[in-house]
Amino acid sequence: MPLDPEIAAYPETQKYQPPRSALDIAATRERLRQFAALAGPPAAVHRVEDLVLAGYLRARQYWPTTGPSLLLVAYFHGGRFISGDLDSHDAICRTLALAANCRVIAIDYRLAPEHRFPAAAEDAALAVQWALGQGTAVAVAGDSAGANLAAVLGKARFWDSIAGIPLNQRQRFMINRMLDGFRGKLTTVKWAKLTKCSHDTAQRDIKDLVARGVLVRNPAGGRSTSYSLAPDAH
Repeated sequence: MPLDPEIAAYPETQKYQPPRSALDIAATRERLRQFAALAGPPAAVHRVEDLVLAGYLRARQYWPTTGPSLLLVAYFHGGRFISGDLDSHDAICRTLALAANCRVIAIDYRLAPEHRFPAAAEDAALAVQWALGQGTAVAVAGDSAGANLAAVLGKARFWDSIAGIPLNQRQRFMINRMLDGFRGKLTTVKWAKLTKCSHDTAQRDIKDLVARGVLVRNPAGGRSTSYSLAPDAH
């Protein structure tokens, strides 16, 4: 399939640009804003509103329609934690709002090196807390560095949700593995292999988590019995 002529011509315009590694912070941020222009004219959405959360955190909310019960997605932009802002990812957020028919709130979290870790994570957590108070279902998303923030927040909220449940070291290890994107299906055999314990011990660990509502048994049974993190615990 041939490339669109504009896309095909783009690499030629970049031949004589300095590599990203040679740019200072200001130039890196400007380069990302320039890339945003490649998305073309911004897609029209029903409403866009600029907000300030907690008196300092800039955000921008996109409404594809007027529905009050729309899913609300907190979106964190990419940019290696040193670049990116509301304008650099405006087109992405508009597209997401329209394609998924959801409200999107983009978060202009603080950037390094002016603001050191954990400033970005703190801002992301504050934004999600605000979103959870809006009376609708909430999801988190992002690209690159923003995806890292979304993943960290997802894990943190999961651990908060089960904070009162006593867990042994094997259970903590396996829950972390599952939160990080466990490949395949979790079975008793895999549990025993990864935690280096007996089959009986693995079975007790799993049954305990099922009883406490942390794991659920997947529909298929018998020798192929497998388990997933309980949706209610996320």
